[in-house]
Amino acid sequence: MNTMINFTIPSWFELDELKVLSIQQQNIDEAVVIAGENLEESKLSYPTIRLYLAKRFDQTFECVKELDSFLFNSVEEAIDFSNKIQHLSALDLVVQRNKFYL
Repeated sequence: MNTMINFTIPSWFELDELKVLSIQQQNIDEAVVIAGENLEESKLSYPTIRLYLAKRFDQTFECVKELDSFLFNSVEEAIDFSNKIQHLSALDLVVQRNKFYL
């Protein structure tokens, strides 16, 4: 679904310095929010991509649960992953989930 949706950015996104990279609507009532943290080269922590489940409340989507997170060695790797995540298989996600720790 490539429609525009209303999403309420939680206040804790700003506190945790999370940036919304994209929102993928799954059906009429659910979406997946792809967010990143530590995406500035100056950060000493590993770049991280986080996936959140968002549910529709009235006409606005709100985060209800973190689904998973993925650590990367570079900002470029993290951004590349966030751009292609919607095209990955479940197996690709499992491998990526464990790749950092190898």
